[in-house]
Amino acid sequence: MIKLLSSFVLILCITGIVLPVSSSSVMWLPPAGFQRGTNFVHANLVLEINGLLQPSEGIREALILLPDPDPGFPITVPGTDIALISPPGRGVILVKMIIPYYEYPGIMMVYRDVTNVTQEHALTVSRKVGIDGKFIECDGFMHIEGKKSELWIENKSGTINFDLINRPNGLEDAPSITPTIEECERIALGYLESTGLMEREIESVMTLEGERGYYLGPNNTSTLISSCYQVIFSRDLNKTRVVGDSIRIEICGNGDIIELDKDWPPYAPYKEYPIITTEEAYEHFLGLDVVNMYEKVIGSMSRERYLKYGENTREMMPLTVNVTKIDLVYYGRDTHASGLLRPAYEFTYDFILDNRTEPGMMYLPAVPELGKLEEWLA
Repeated sequence: MIKLLSSFVLILCITGIVLPVSSSSVMWLPPAGFQRGTNFVHANLVLEINGLLQPSEGIREALILLPDPDPGFPITVPGTDIALISPPGRGVILVKMIIPYYEYPGIMMVYRDVTNVTQEHALTVSRKVGIDGKFIECDGFMHIEGKKSELWIENKSGTINFDLINRPNGLEDAPSITPTIEECERIALGYLESTGLMEREIESVMTLEGERGYYLGPNNTSTLISSCYQVIFSRDLNKTRVVGDSIRIEICGNGDIIELDKDWPPYAPYKEYPIITTEEAYEHFLGLDVVNMYEKVIGSMSRERYLKYGENTREMMPLTVNVTKIDLVYYGRDTHASGLLRPAYEFTYDFILDNRTEPGMMYLPAVPELGKLEEWLA
């Protein structure tokens, strides 16, 4: 530990939260090799000395080198729930746990994907959705086309896609004849029941906006002339949500079902495995690049800061990441490739830069022996 030049009491204000750092002249500092002038200081970090708020530059100037050995990242700030991480090439990111750790069962079943797509299966599905047409197999798909609709089934995954064809989209989808959200949910459920495509493992139903058509008028005015809704069913397996498996039904004017996508593989028990705790998962989370595919989002936040403050601003980092939720789920988005449905921890968090907040999400395997603990795409 390095003593500051002053014996004043220091307080760090991080995103509006006042945290005591030390009641003496000793303050925690970053490890050796951490140079002055780096982008460690968050825009919302201020130094309070004798009741006066000092600019964040004052904190940056207080950051001086520590002697070796370098403890490396991640680093936990003593007396707080804050950790610092430094993914390669990104500077320093402040990570804060704002929720308690949850306790989950120590053992979970891992499942096998037992999808087996045959011509008989494809014909059965086509009859369920009302298609009586020619069967064609090409490019890894089975395709059956009727007079008003067509069906595609992927051989490997069993994913189903049903579409209406030769329908004058827009002309039959005026907002005045499009069902309401509540009506769309009832129509979708009735359709699954009547076709035999209903699944007993449905965990939740969500309705979102679907296709929208607008008439562009003078002076850049627009008028909504057609609208649809999509109803999405998500999956639950032994009371655990399955990420990636879903049924999506798009409903337009007059209650027409214009499209159905179903990715709902059959699973069979494979083997029970012990899972890591949420505390262990968080430690692995701190070792990852939490920015990942959010580069454009964070980049736009950084650009707004640059346009506001000019050359005096930090280029991109540091960034505060508030972890707001950790859920135990089954991760099904790579099941078709791996053949296994594996437990994972779903981290939900917020990026905070200045006064702007953007959401983020990341998945971590809960069974390390089934694969390297690394980030999976959200």
